[in-house]
Amino acid sequence: MVTDQKNLMRCVRWLEEHIGCEIYFIHHEEKTNGFVEYKNGGHVIYVIGNQDKVPVINFLEILAHEAGHVLYNKRKMSEGIDYACIVQKTQNKLKCFDHLLKEELITNEEYERFYQAMEEEWESDQEKVKLLKRLQEELRVY
Repeated sequence: MVTDQKNLMRCVRWLEEHIGCEIYFIHHEEKTNGFVEYKNGGHVIYVIGNQDKVPVINFLEILAHEAGHVLYNKRKMSEGIDYACIVQKTQNKLKCFDHLLKEELITNEEYERFYQAMEEEWESDQEKVKLLKRLQEELRVY
């Protein structure tokens, strides 16, 4: 299990090397989350949170999920879909879900289910499970 910063950084280095991305941590007192962007021809993962308060395992879970997004994006890009199109497609889905929620045609719970069922989220979660297992095997820390 990843319980300290040293092991987390080992996981970060492994993911950067094997997934092919850069990873940065951004301090935030209240929010804990992550996101991916594509710039200068490469993927960058940002993990947001307070490393003094949030358990290291939470950061690793976020990191693995975001790495799943990188893998999803790379697959789509290898199919000839550019990054801007991938992002636009996701934003369009979210706008639809937001509209349905605003009009009270779906509940918050239904919104969450729709969100988790989106191809990009579902595939990222599948990759997350594989990556966490791989980190356990490779680094024997999770």
